[in-house]
Amino acid sequence: MITLNLLHPNQLIAVRSWTFDQENTVRVGRSVRNHVVLYSAIVSRCHLELIQDYQGWKVVNLGTNGTYINGQPVHECRVEDGQIIQIALSGPKIQLKIQPEPSFSSRTPNLTTQKNTMKIQTDSQPSTVVERVKAANAPPDNRSGQTEATSEPSEPSDESTQFDLTNPD
Repeated sequence: MITLNLLHPNQLIAVRSWTFDQENTVRVGRSVRNHVVLYSAIVSRCHLELIQDYQGWKVVNLGTNGTYINGQPVHECRVEDGQIIQIALSGPKIQLKIQPEPSFSSRTPNLTTQKNTMKIQTDSQPSTVVERVKAANAPPDNRSGQTEATSEPSEPSDESTQFDLTNPD
């Protein structure tokens, strides 16, 4: 989640705030097509974008008059909680409040602890691994038997082949 606080021109007091918790890209500019609209002649129609990726947030300057962090012009730069972005040298200032997102590893399942198997039942067994994979990925009407994908290991029978998806061999 990111919050943008438009600061008073002479004080570090927020006069307007915008909070985004679902967007991965937030656009700031003069056009009403932006997420944050700033009515100022020195602000470009689409002045900057804040983009979230797996490393965090970054600002990308798209404006003619530039985007500044700590008085330094930036084209593309990682941003952190509390930083102040200034649009043009004499333009509006926006303070960022960034709440950390759950880490990538905590949002994905731990596949090493799960047993993933695929059981393919066919009338005639394909002879190579490539043929087995093609048979497993074929549309249901092209298969010569029944396919079952499980997260639990199943007992092999005479007419089935099991693949352990966690082991590349």
